[in-house]
Amino acid sequence: MITDQLLRTYPIISDQVDERELRVLLRELERLLRAGCQGSIVEFGCYVGTTSLFIRRLLDAYQHAGAFHVYDSFAGLPEKTAQDA
Repeated sequence: MITDQLLRTYPIISDQVDERELRVLLRELERLLRAGCQGSIVEFGCYVGTTSLFIRRLLDAYQHAGAFHVYDSFAGLPEKTAQDA
């Protein structure tokens, strides 16, 4: 899977997401891309952009034509809980 290749190649640049969380998110996105899903991708809350960078790399690898929008409050978000995993 391209997800594993990306995680081996690029560093995780913040402490807001760990490799396990990022792997789950990217594998699910990759599953959708492999199934031919089309459309836009939206990320809410990007902090320094770690997840955004990995999503963009994955979208590029699949030559995904849909838009990728990233939004942030620049005021912070509530602390993560177990329900956010």
